[in-house]
Amino acid sequence: MNIKELTMKDKKNNSIIDLILLLIYLICALYFMAELYLGSLLSFRFMLLLGIGLLLILILLFLSISKNAKSLLRRLITILLCLLLLALSIVQMGIRTAFYELDNVPKTTYHLSLIVSDEDVMDIKDIKGGEIGLLADQANSNTFALNELKKAKASFTYVEYIDYSKLILDLMNGRLDGILVNDALYQKMCDLYTDVAANTHTIKDFNHVVKINFNQRDKDLNSEPFTVFVSGMDQNGDVSLAAKTDVNMLLMVDPSRHHVEIISLLRDTYVPNPAYDYYPDKLTHTSYNGIDNTVESIESVFGFPIDYYVRVNFSTLINIVDTLDGIDVDVALSFCEQDSNRSFDTPICVDEGWQRLNGEEALAYARHRTSYSDVERTKAQQHIVEALAQRLFSTDSIPKISDVLKTASENILMNVDMASVKAFMRNEIDTPRMWTFNAVSLTAGTTAMLPCISWDSSWPLSVYLLSDTDLSMVYSKYLEMFDVLDFSLFNFNLNNELSEEIMPPYNSYLITAENVNYKLDEVFALLPADPIEIYETLEPGTVEENEQSVFDPMAQIQTSKLARAREESNSE
Repeated sequence: MNIKELTMKDKKNNSIIDLILLLIYLICALYFMAELYLGSLLSFRFMLLLGIGLLLILILLFLSISKNAKSLLRRLITILLCLLLLALSIVQMGIRTAFYELDNVPKTTYHLSLIVSDEDVMDIKDIKGGEIGLLADQANSNTFALNELKKAKASFTYVEYIDYSKLILDLMNGRLDGILVNDALYQKMCDLYTDVAANTHTIKDFNHVVKINFNQRDKDLNSEPFTVFVSGMDQNGDVSLAAKTDVNMLLMVDPSRHHVEIISLLRDTYVPNPAYDYYPDKLTHTSYNGIDNTVESIESVFGFPIDYYVRVNFSTLINIVDTLDGIDVDVALSFCEQDSNRSFDTPICVDEGWQRLNGEEALAYARHRTSYSDVERTKAQQHIVEALAQRLFSTDSIPKISDVLKTASENILMNVDMASVKAFMRNEIDTPRMWTFNAVSLTAGTTAMLPCISWDSSWPLSVYLLSDTDLSMVYSKYLEMFDVLDFSLFNFNLNNELSEEIMPPYNSYLITAENVNYKLDEVFALLPADPIEIYETLEPGTVEENEQSVFDPMAQIQTSKLARAREESNSE
């Protein structure tokens, strides 16, 4: 074979290699475009421009083959482009999968336990013919648990209570054979009363899963203002569990102005509790009956609808912050706090000043309040939210987006469908603009020791009473999003009693700093004077008195825990 023939053969082989690489590039480009299409995060305009760009690269590579049959640089560029497209496709597939998981039907899980105080009782059959106490506000979950007990061929009568402290007293004093309560309440009982933790045990668990319909409000998130309630659980574990909420933030999102108002509500805010016929309670207690109950309570206070909600827990914050390799926060003070397992065995200690916090440290800062009040704690929580937003939108966090979404899908409960979220994100990518944020805390009210409907009425708790100024500010900010008000006409001056205030619709059950002196008695006067009469009317049979020593809750309170609770404003 002569030199010419060898040259022609070599050129042909090189062309085949280049065409194979070009084919691989085309496959990678098509796969990348397919992932973008399935992900639905880019508008048609962006998809078209990107597709044209990839096509032009393909044409240029093809033309360069005909001009220069052998080019190591071209092959290297082609290989690098294929690897880049493949990597971007994998990232986009992760984002798409995470959105799919987030789009699963949300649910709330009510975990009830059948608790007994008799150490010899180890099974349902051991309480045959006995009496079970349950709380009236757990109506749907009670029905579920009772039906499950019937399936297990359990035979007993039950007594409904409206006061959990009376419920535990009757169990400990032998008037009940068992009680049905959710985990959060049982843990609260164990924390407060030594004998409850030492002399009771669980013989049966019930998980009542309630599916939540996606929000059906006809909202265009790209043009219409909307509200979001962010609820942070004070525990790890399943975010769908009904439990207390430590973080309560109301977001007012105005897409036309690209502005978000972040309003922090103190966990001890005194609000009507829908689960107890709107009698006053702490905001954090309302979530014992699910996040829908908390949302309904907030709506009744401020007079406007909460369009969506997002619920997170300890794990959510820890995992997202760690996925982002930490967040940068200006910590207001040096402190030590419990870890995420509520233990001081390995305390989380953070120094004052600017620094990068990991997940555990960020959680500790968000929860810490023994060094200051709840107001300062809400400000710390706002700083963490702002730091998270800045970290998420930083360029070095782009490769971590799919991991963040995956983490979120495992630790977030929300009632907004992903189609609406994707439409919102498409619009932001298509027409990017800088968003502005303003964070405020409600601090114009006052604190007081008042009874809470879900707590022992003889043991008042520390609560925060909203003021008319608080109510007016929140309601006015909501109306402002709809251009209802000209805010230059109004003056919010805490020192001027004549300042004009736009007030939300009147709520006859809302007790504020201004009306507490007369409204408290008016509201609680509607309750039966002697709740025991309620128990007797609901009681299907008589209960014989037990000769054992009477359980005295106040004598059994753990002194150290009570001292800490009082130090933290009587937090249960």
